[in-house]
Amino acid sequence: MLKYSFKRELTCDTLNKRRGDQDQDVRRVQEWINLQKYTDSSFQVTIQRDGDFGPATQAAVLEFQKHHQLETDGVVGPNTWSALTEPMQRAYGELVFSSEKGFRERVIAYAQQHLTQHPTEFHPNKGPWVRSYCDGRDGQSFPWCAGFVTTIVDLAANSVGKNVSDYMKNSLGCDAILSSAMYGKQKQQLLRGADLKNNATMVEAGDLFLVINKNNLMDATHIGIVIGLNDFVITTIEGNTNDEGSREGFEVCKRYRNLKTGRYDVIKLSNLL
Repeated sequence: MLKYSFKRELTCDTLNKRRGDQDQDVRRVQEWINLQKYTDSSFQVTIQRDGDFGPATQAAVLEFQKHHQLETDGVVGPNTWSALTEPMQRAYGELVFSSEKGFRERVIAYAQQHLTQHPTEFHPNKGPWVRSYCDGRDGQSFPWCAGFVTTIVDLAANSVGKNVSDYMKNSLGCDAILSSAMYGKQKQQLLRGADLKNNATMVEAGDLFLVINKNNLMDATHIGIVIGLNDFVITTIEGNTNDEGSREGFEVCKRYRNLKTGRYDVIKLSNLL
């Protein structure tokens, strides 16, 4: 396994965090409080992410502790931190597969597990989910669609004692992944968009799709995971997108994309374990 950054996001170095503390770990507490609304609609709390454990942060922590039936002391200790990070713990939890499950099926299973936890960024491209996918980095320079895909493939590969590099280019850049599929060891696995518009039958659940710039066939602007195909419409799970399909969105979404009307290439992941 090559993608370990999620473990850092699940660890708080300076517990217990309390009123008066000012550091990056306080900011991480504030991030997780703000993210709760995406996995628990009954907890709608938003606070400033400034690294200052002031009265507003203390009030939010107290409300979170009460909501989760934890000790209401306003201090972020191990139990409160574990509850705050539970969505990521569930997303990265190890799945158990029967021996006949192929690799692409494992990719789909991990993608669906992440989708259920609704990974969401803070604009632009910031927060614990982005860092978990982008090798500990975040910010405007780190659109995270490729980080999401390589993380999911790495998790699936780990289930058979391999890593993402055994199946695809381990990169945060869509162009590098496309180039590797075309010229590297994945060369025979690339399906070009012009061919797919006439015949999509080679596309299978567990493959990857790339959005291609109409003016430059070597410019891939977005990547995601195919989880189904009906006629020419692929069902996908993709990161750094939104309901409108933007390549600079803010969450992991399930989407439908038309191979006939869009500009897509497909990378076929090997199903060999």
